[in-house]
Amino acid sequence: MAVLGHNHTAIHPAQRFNRRVCHLPGRLARRHQTAPMMIEGNDKPGFKIDLHIKDLNNVLDCAHAIGAPVPMTAEVQEIFQWLHNHGKGQADHSAIAQYYEKLTGIQIGR
Repeated sequence: MAVLGHNHTAIHPAQRFNRRVCHLPGRLARRHQTAPMMIEGNDKPGFKIDLHIKDLNNVLDCAHAIGAPVPMTAEVQEIFQWLHNHGKGQADHSAIAQYYEKLTGIQIGR
């Protein structure tokens, strides 16, 4: 089984999955900044929720194509979708804290 890549060439789903998940250039560089942003309530866009949704859709499609279970990825996708549906699609992924604030009724930081 193969899927079309960006240049319309066929690639195996496992190869596409590896490209999407294992090589996240630039995104991990901001990892150390996320917790302070969450505590401050700063959700100014870095890597936007809507872009995460797009990427996680690709990950889920690839994982399903090769029969790989990814339940935590699906759960994170649900959180991002909730944020999108509540007007946070253009916010930074640090807005995840707002999901948990709403869920628990506890405000983080600020």
